[in-house]
Amino acid sequence: MDTMSPDATDNDLDFDLQVEVSPLIPDGKYDVAYVRSEKKWMWRGWKLFLWFQVTTLGEYNGVELYMPCNLPTGKKIRDSSKLGRAWILALGQKPDRFDRFSTKVFRGKCFQAQVRRVLKSSKQNKLTPEQQYSIIDEITEKVAG
Repeated sequence: MDTMSPDATDNDLDFDLQVEVSPLIPDGKYDVAYVRSEKKWMWRGWKLFLWFQVTTLGEYNGVELYMPCNLPTGKKIRDSSKLGRAWILALGQKPDRFDRFSTKVFRGKCFQAQVRRVLKSSKQNKLTPEQQYSIIDEITEKVAG
């Protein structure tokens, strides 16, 4: 018997994995509160994911979204980078040094954030409507904290 035939059901694999479904909300500005951070190795470099919860009243209140940021390959964060701009906004001033960074500057703070729908994969392939999800493109203003 050919074990690779399309009729062979014993070739199906089941996994005990948690599937993470990213939320999709309309593009726009939302009030958000910082929740947590994650650092991951992706595409030959480190990425920082800053997670925020939508606090704007309405249908999307409580939804958690992340803001992906590239981490520098060197030892310094540039103030012109997305992470550098967010850090300065959270601090409320330019830092004395750019060679030390902690995500605790975001803790206990609320921001206004620009949210956008991701329409293409990392390889620039179009995503179907079912595959699309929302991310925080940038935090634009400190609201509280």
